[in-house]
Amino acid sequence: MGDMISELNDITREIVKLRENLENVENQIKTLQQSLVPEEPLDHIEREKIIEFTHKSIHPSIILREMKGILDKTKHYVTVYVPEITDLFGLEVYEVRSSINIKAYCFYDLVLPNHNELIEEFDCFDNITIFLYNGKDRYVVLRDGEDLLFAIKGEKELNF
Repeated sequence: MGDMISELNDITREIVKLRENLENVENQIKTLQQSLVPEEPLDHIEREKIIEFTHKSIHPSIILREMKGILDKTKHYVTVYVPEITDLFGLEVYEVRSSINIKAYCFYDLVLPNHNELIEEFDCFDNITIFLYNGKDRYVVLRDGEDLLFAIKGEKELNF
């Protein structure tokens, strides 16, 4: 009987230790959660900085130049969004190595002679696939799943 009481006391001590450990872990979780999520929302000044940043004016030619730089580093595949098919011609996607697969999303209208000519020209390339995208609101290049440039049109003409 004494062995059973001793064993019961050992089990009780283990339960107490486990409860203390559990309480410590729960406190650590609470501390981590509090450090990850700010208790107060962004103050007015911090919100102003974010909004101010979104109103930067960048000329599309600068965006296209950056996109071309990313295209030049492509090894396997690239996805591109531009407002119009004429922008693809400006990016010189036809100069990218034939081993690189290009998916290009842009607006084009086959009724317009220059758009129709560009579609026919791009059809000659096995590695370039053109998809119709009516948005006309963004410049995007995603290279090999490694580099991403994303610029979306704002409220004003040169607001990206």
